[in-house]
Amino acid sequence: MFVSIKWKAVIFLSLVLFLISLAWVTQSIYQNIENYRAGIEQNQKRHQQILDQLITDNYLKLSEYAQLIVDNPQIKSKKITENSHSIKQYLQDKWFAWNLNIGIDYVAILSVNKEFLGEAHQFQNEETIQSLHNSLRLFVSQVKNQPQTFVFCSDSCQQLVMESFVFEDGSLGIIILGQNMADVISRYHAVSSSDVAVIIDNKDKNRVNDGHFLDSWNAHIWAMTNFDQMFPVLKDFSKQHDIHAIRDVSLWNAWSNNYSIQKMIPSNYVQVGSTAYYMNIANESKRQELLKLEIMNEVFTSLVGWFVAELFLIFVMLGPIKRLLRIVQALELLPKHEYSAAANLVKSSKSYIRDELTQLEDSTLYLSNELDSLHNKVEVSKEELNSKIMMLTRSKAFLQRLFDNANLYILTQSYEFETISHNNLFVHDLLTKQQNSFLDLFISSYDRKLFIDGLEELQEGLVDSFQQEVNMHTNQGDTRTLAWTHTLVKDDSGYDQVLSIGMDVTQRKKDELALHWLANNDSLTKIGNRRAFNKNLEEILAREKSGAIVFIDVNRFKQINDIYGHLVGDKVLVDIAEQLKKHTRENDSISRLAGDEFTIVLPGVTEEKLPHVLSNLSDQLSRTIELSDDRQVEYSVSLGGALFPEHGTDEQSLIVHSDMAMYKAKKKGLKNWHIFDYADDQLNDLKAEHDLMELLKQALQNDLFLLVFQPILTIVNHRVSHYEVLLRLKSVNDEWISPAEFITVAERVGLIREIDFWVIKSVFKFMQAALTEQPDLKFAINVSAPSLQEQLFSKNFIQLMDEYSISSQNLIVELTETAYIDNFVQVLKNLKELNEIGVSIALDDFGVGYSSFSYLKELPLTYVKLDGSYIQNIHNLPQNQAFIKSVVIMTKAFGMQTIAEFVEDQDVLDKLVELEVDFAQGYYIGKPHVDLLTKKQLLDLQKPV
Repeated sequence: MFVSIKWKAVIFLSLVLFLISLAWVTQSIYQNIENYRAGIEQNQKRHQQILDQLITDNYLKLSEYAQLIVDNPQIKSKKITENSHSIKQYLQDKWFAWNLNIGIDYVAILSVNKEFLGEAHQFQNEETIQSLHNSLRLFVSQVKNQPQTFVFCSDSCQQLVMESFVFEDGSLGIIILGQNMADVISRYHAVSSSDVAVIIDNKDKNRVNDGHFLDSWNAHIWAMTNFDQMFPVLKDFSKQHDIHAIRDVSLWNAWSNNYSIQKMIPSNYVQVGSTAYYMNIANESKRQELLKLEIMNEVFTSLVGWFVAELFLIFVMLGPIKRLLRIVQALELLPKHEYSAAANLVKSSKSYIRDELTQLEDSTLYLSNELDSLHNKVEVSKEELNSKIMMLTRSKAFLQRLFDNANLYILTQSYEFETISHNNLFVHDLLTKQQNSFLDLFISSYDRKLFIDGLEELQEGLVDSFQQEVNMHTNQGDTRTLAWTHTLVKDDSGYDQVLSIGMDVTQRKKDELALHWLANNDSLTKIGNRRAFNKNLEEILAREKSGAIVFIDVNRFKQINDIYGHLVGDKVLVDIAEQLKKHTRENDSISRLAGDEFTIVLPGVTEEKLPHVLSNLSDQLSRTIELSDDRQVEYSVSLGGALFPEHGTDEQSLIVHSDMAMYKAKKKGLKNWHIFDYADDQLNDLKAEHDLMELLKQALQNDLFLLVFQPILTIVNHRVSHYEVLLRLKSVNDEWISPAEFITVAERVGLIREIDFWVIKSVFKFMQAALTEQPDLKFAINVSAPSLQEQLFSKNFIQLMDEYSISSQNLIVELTETAYIDNFVQVLKNLKELNEIGVSIALDDFGVGYSSFSYLKELPLTYVKLDGSYIQNIHNLPQNQAFIKSVVIMTKAFGMQTIAEFVEDQDVLDKLVELEVDFAQGYYIGKPHVDLLTKKQLLDLQKPV
């Protein structure tokens, strides 16, 4: 059966239009319903957020009130033993004013032992008060770590806030403030524009039928907005749903009753007492009417559109079908080479309105014309191609002449260093029969390696080109310095070749070396260098009768470089040079000798004037530099002065004497100056420190250090808790040097980090063997502040733990020398990263020097070591006992433990038991020894107190 294509097309397209219309209507209705549901759910999420925010705001407000109240001297300034009566009276006197002015309904003060020191409220029911007290005591232990807030519900709901504070005697106290939740409910209604009800579970209570009771839920409505209208709605809802089975977001009869009811569960507090539920009731009638109207419009629009499309389709399809048949007839004529007939047939079929068929007609007409003229165009293209080939041949010949006559060394080579082509200059100067590849021309193996590495980067596409200055032998037997540029080019077949172009820079390099020897200025600081200093000093000594020379050294400059980087170190040196320019005379000569050492030659300065000059320079060169990343770096200098002719008349004497004076100034401490004096025994001190520095270097290379272990006793059960690892140094006379003698020198000369690394690695190596037999051993390793300020300290420490298979449970890192912490943020970061993997942290020598109470709060400490000065002679110093007792109370509040040093006898140990110190360390417990305690020694320690 034959069916015309036009009717097939009409029927098929009609069916497609109908399906499209049906799909569009279905999708639109579904999308409108989803939008309706999404709108309700979005609104309910907003209600939840509003309730959470209002409760959080109320908590912050009560927290501020609590802080203001406890700051009153009537509460905070007294000892806890004196507080009970006065606090109770103070709260009762002030409660009415607080209730009236700031809405406080409940206030109480507790001790950390959960004892109520005083309270004031308006509750009448003793059962309610007792329930509230029980709830408050549950949170006491948690308040030590951070403030707590919760809601207590009985007949009504109160939001309560608990915060800790410290009494005068160091004891922790807790303040509780409470406020009725009615104000939160009222503000919620105003902000959300929805009604809300607070329902309190009536379980275990007598039913009070006051018109607010919901029988189905056995609960009563404590607070509700728009009660007369919303109560019937909520009552009907309660009959159909169990309140315990309702999800956080619930829609109830949204099509028929026009309301959505949502059970909100605030996420910002804990609820105690009777269970309370927060029900949001929103009127959805407007949304429903709008949804129904949109669905009806979608259906009507779809039906009308489909009907109109059908009529238009039938009208449009008939003409194009006829035109398509003529195009088919024309295409059948093209294989027969009847191009003119095909063109005429297509021309008679064209319409005035362009469409895809018009494009097909144009293409058919164009195809017939193009086939007719194709042969002529092919001939023309042949002639043009021959012309271009001749042009390329001439260009290639020109480039070859340029290639051969350029005053450059030019060659191409493969990735295997085989020469493919080269110019005449390369053959004349460099190429010999013995050289098989470009690599044979290199004199230095290092330059050869750099070339190979650069070629690999070029091949991998990491760089477009690379340059290299190398020394090469010529075929005449001399050496030349050539600057090469290497890049990639394509050969005739499209494969990569290495194009190398070299330039002879031998004379330029000679000129640069000559200029280098003539330079007199330091390139970094732009002031005189050592050569300029020698020249200027020689001239001034020959010209002036008197004067002085100042030797300046930057304090702890190596630590600045290590902590902040060498770029920051350079900024410090530049800043010092700038300050010297500002604060010296025009005829003074300033120079940078080397590294962080500067000199000033002061012609005409006398012995009376020199102290003032040094003091002024010391002040001006103690500065803080602002860095681009909002960090700051502080630096200071030590200055030494020598006079001429009093202390020398030649450069060597003056430099040595001013350097010795500077060394003496460093002995005084940072930011000091000193004038050379023949009476000072500086030479011996300098020699002793130099010998100790050399001994430290040898010890690091040859393992001359010795690790000793001192036990730390748990006082309660007389068992060894862990061992502190201590370091000893063996002198050339086979005598042992204590850390007190060599650590200061190590810090000054910048060896402390290497020593720390040696100790850590050696301890880990020892532990790897010891823990196989005694897996419960635990060791405390002392780490200096400079090491803890390194950015990669924690990463390197953890890598060593993994390398030696050391568990974090067996390690304690002990922080020393808190006075030298310049970058506290980095120290805190490193300690937190170690603490997070289980490494315990200890703070040494607490209570003296620069140890700060703020460290207890900021650092992740497990142990706090009381300085030995507080332990010695403890029986005769009540003030030391009071200090230790206060520290014990405070550290326990922070969850830390205390260690007492210098425990020398049983009486001291008994006093520490009385003061509740956790651990003891000293010669009475055990002296530092190369071996751990034997089993017999352990048994002796474990005897009862």
